[in-house]
Amino acid sequence: MTVFATNHGEAMKRLKWVALGICLLIAAWNINAYRLGVEGRASVQRWTYKNSPDGRYTLAYGTGLGNWIWVRLRRSGETEVLADRWFESTEPNWVFWDADHVSYSRYDATGPIHLPPNWLDNWLAKLP
Repeated sequence: MTVFATNHGEAMKRLKWVALGICLLIAAWNINAYRLGVEGRASVQRWTYKNSPDGRYTLAYGTGLGNWIWVRLRRSGETEVLADRWFESTEPNWVFWDADHVSYSRYDATGPIHLPPNWLDNWLAKLP
């Protein structure tokens, strides 16, 4: 019985170290992605603006370093960003407004932003 308890304790210690390593790896990955996003948004030289048909929202998009595209949604006439997206694409951009979302080009698919944006979009858009 004592041998089992000792082996079980060592296995639990190893498991904790593996779990900690995985958490640190995930954190490092997310920190790097955040850094790339900040650098990329700062590299956009020219923004293109599209207004919604009802005039309530404005979608801004621009190309940064490489082929990275940044998309930002605001209420018309306001500076607060409601939703922020970025993706890599070599295709020309296009925007399609619908009653409950706006879609923009993203590879061969569309990336929708719901109108009004959800709480997660609002929170992520507030990050620098």
